[in-house]
Amino acid sequence: MPKEYADLQISREIYEKIREKLEKSRPRVPISSYVEHILMERLEMDEALQKHGPFLSYSGNNENTIFVNDWKAGRIAAVRVQLDEKGEYHLFCELDQSDKCLHVGFVTALPEFYAVLKERLGPAKFSRK
Repeated sequence: MPKEYADLQISREIYEKIREKLEKSRPRVPISSYVEHILMERLEMDEALQKHGPFLSYSGNNENTIFVNDWKAGRIAAVRVQLDEKGEYHLFCELDQSDKCLHVGFVTALPEFYAVLKERLGPAKFSRK
């Protein structure tokens, strides 16, 4: 059965930002495919946070690491904010040795994470792969 689609409207400003980013990093990827991927990724993170969020809490941070209490595991997860040569950030969980674990997803929902990014990147330069 063919995939069905629905129309979605976004502001011109957001559209232009997405288009510019894709032209620089992935010129052959259609904007609709990219947006669909980002939205699905976010929905999966939200679902995981609803399921596991009650067991996690913010513990603190330093200039490039955010610490998360994992009450279920009885451990603290250190999630590092790494910057690449393009100035884009990547997150890596030391506890799980992963960039796609629950702790990484939890960190992206924290205002403290964005404060660390602003400190590292400057207020005008946010970018995520």
